[in-house]
Amino acid sequence: MSPIKNLIHEVHRRSLWQVLGIYLAVSWVVIQVVETLTESAGLPDWVPPGALVLLLIGLPIVMATAFVQEGMGGGTNGAPDAQDTGATGAVRADSRITVDGPAAEPVARGPAASDTAPANLAPGTGSLDRPSTRPSTFRRLLTWRNAIAGGVLAFAGLGVLIASYWFMWATGFGPVGNLVAQGVLEDREQVILADFVNSTSDDVLGSVVTDAFRVDLVESPVITLVDRDYVGQILRRMGRDPDVALTPQLAREAAVRDGIKALVEGEVAEVAGSFVLTATLVEAETGADLAAFRETAKTGDELLGAIDKLSERLRERAGESLREIRAGAPLEQVTTSSLDALRLYAEARGLQDRGEYEEALDLLDQAVALDSAFAMAWRAIGVSLGNMNVDRDRQFDALTRAYENRDRLTERERNLAVAQFHYDVTDDLDESIRAYERVLDKNPDDPTALNNLAIIYNVDRWEMERAEALLTRAVNGPAETYSAHFNLVVSLFNQGKIEEAWSALERWMDRFPSSPAHFGHELALLAHEFRWDEAEAVADSAVAAYPAFDQVVFSTIADRGAFEMGRGRVGQAEALWRDGFRRAMEKGRPDWGFRFVRGLVGLELWIRSRPDRALAEVRRFEEEFPLADIPPLNRPYFGLIATLSRAGDPARGRALLDELEIELPADAQSVGHRNRLLTARANIAAAEGSLDEAAALLEEYRRIETCGPCFLDVLAPVQAGLGQMDRAIASYEAWLTQPEFSGYGWRAVFVPVALERLARLYDEKGDAARAADYYERFASFWSDPDPELQGAVRAAESRAATLRDSVSD
Repeated sequence: MSPIKNLIHEVHRRSLWQVLGIYLAVSWVVIQVVETLTESAGLPDWVPPGALVLLLIGLPIVMATAFVQEGMGGGTNGAPDAQDTGATGAVRADSRITVDGPAAEPVARGPAASDTAPANLAPGTGSLDRPSTRPSTFRRLLTWRNAIAGGVLAFAGLGVLIASYWFMWATGFGPVGNLVAQGVLEDREQVILADFVNSTSDDVLGSVVTDAFRVDLVESPVITLVDRDYVGQILRRMGRDPDVALTPQLAREAAVRDGIKALVEGEVAEVAGSFVLTATLVEAETGADLAAFRETAKTGDELLGAIDKLSERLRERAGESLREIRAGAPLEQVTTSSLDALRLYAEARGLQDRGEYEEALDLLDQAVALDSAFAMAWRAIGVSLGNMNVDRDRQFDALTRAYENRDRLTERERNLAVAQFHYDVTDDLDESIRAYERVLDKNPDDPTALNNLAIIYNVDRWEMERAEALLTRAVNGPAETYSAHFNLVVSLFNQGKIEEAWSALERWMDRFPSSPAHFGHELALLAHEFRWDEAEAVADSAVAAYPAFDQVVFSTIADRGAFEMGRGRVGQAEALWRDGFRRAMEKGRPDWGFRFVRGLVGLELWIRSRPDRALAEVRRFEEEFPLADIPPLNRPYFGLIATLSRAGDPARGRALLDELEIELPADAQSVGHRNRLLTARANIAAAEGSLDEAAALLEEYRRIETCGPCFLDVLAPVQAGLGQMDRAIASYEAWLTQPEFSGYGWRAVFVPVALERLARLYDEKGDAARAADYYERFASFWSDPDPELQGAVRAAESRAATLRDSVSD
């Protein structure tokens, strides 16, 4: 028989196929268990390959053991061959053992066989030539007990290596020790991410890698990634362009300037058709490398996986456990599997950072066209539209799509998307609060969650102290943003802490000197103190600094009109608002057009007492901006209903209310939307003379909204009409004394109205002293009134003098 055939025969004879099958099956189970533990328990990446190497080493040992333990052919090793069988397969009863000699007698098998076998003298020795009873060396070593014990010891050794690695990583000992444990970094250390150097032929690949890397790093609870907006402010203080590419050298200069200890710099290069990614954690002060990592992607499709791996290794070295890191989904699942969509998203993010929202929206639209489940892009669209304060219909659709695809977001982004959806779309404030709190549970310093949660408490819940506490944490935390400063001023303002608000504004302007938003806050504070000349100068500065920024230009025109009203220059105010309306028509902006119309309506109603002219202004708006041409969610239904009702056309207001409820049925309305229906019905009821109904509706709204001064200016005249003079006085005085940031422009129009009405109410009550006080305050409010107002001023002064005389008598 040939050697090959003999080998095959032996393999079959010794059942090695069965042993091999069992071993492979057990090995597969072991690998599955190890891989599961690697993901769930956070074992190092080298554990599965290490387990595979041990199994590969064990395979020949197990096969050799099986081979030896089944015995060697011909009985030469002392083990008898298989019994001879006949044609039927049964063991023959007369089987014999053949020994040397011409005629051996049958020998019985069994333990006593050696006693009956004739001695066979070995030539030249005089000893018996019998098979040895001592096992061979291979047979002694290759036993199943040894094989199993060796496997257990091998995997025990692997366990010791894992435990040693964990100990060294956790304690900061040796080259694998994490940087927080070593004291190199503090927990939640601030880190700047520099733009990845792009050494490829793809112009935007560096931005793509940087943005994707940022998505991963921002999830880390161990390091705090400095917001790009804040880095821009550091660059401004350095006299550098905040929109310039953040090279590693520039990032290091910014970090040193602001006392930030470390930065991450990286590079993406193209080598032989593959992409090589490197990332280095650098100490800012010395430029020393704290840790460096490298990954390779063979194709563009593998790029996100390589970025994931790179950020995982960096986060682990910084001090985050692999278990925490791997709890998140891979980048291609939480962003997009389309590299082209990710490119567009990265470009759009850069435009958003520069305030070029319209251009950014165009790119984001292209991104979601490539990947309709790209949740981060949908959320960016919704947030951008909200910041621009345009197209609520489109904004709600984008936020809804982000919510529907929330499983395609990182844990942090998912909670932020859920919170934004419930805040803007469903108005479920409780669910929005819970989502933001989930973010803060993992990262107590998260700037977005702190800021947005504070907005809910500040604007919607009117819990100013809670809002102030959250915002104070945000502006003093490791991820300071201009938004937190923005809202801290608002919170302090709404609490009447005007001096503290000025201090917060000054700090904000120092930290973010070129942010256009602080102009509006300065105007609000100046208007609150009736410092009209200074406010006008600030408004002019805002337009000069941002002449192409529609938000600044339109809001400044509206504010300047209000400031002219504060002086009593109604002609100037009217001219400004009409110019603003013209600009809104040219830009196709009904939202701003209606804001200017509301100013004109207030002027005609409250100052000139000409409701017919106020009604004409509303009808002009409807002619220039037909509601049918405006998406339903963008139509100013509530404002139109209020102005039409107050101007004497409640029938048209009721028709719009009916249209609103058809266009936006109850099951599609948010809680806030349904609550605002109460004020719409109240305005119609008041105009129709149903004052009891109007008062009840307004009181119900105020109980639900918990807003301090909201709609007191509407409730007070209703109460006065019902003869509830004390309640009307309390409402007017509360409206005057409780600041509301969002209404500072309207206050310039309505403050003199409230002063004059309070004077009349106290006069009717017979409280001459208080009536005189309010008449005098009314008369002195307008510093430079137009001739058409001077008659009312003189009448108030005269009545105040008469009342003073009566009190002194």
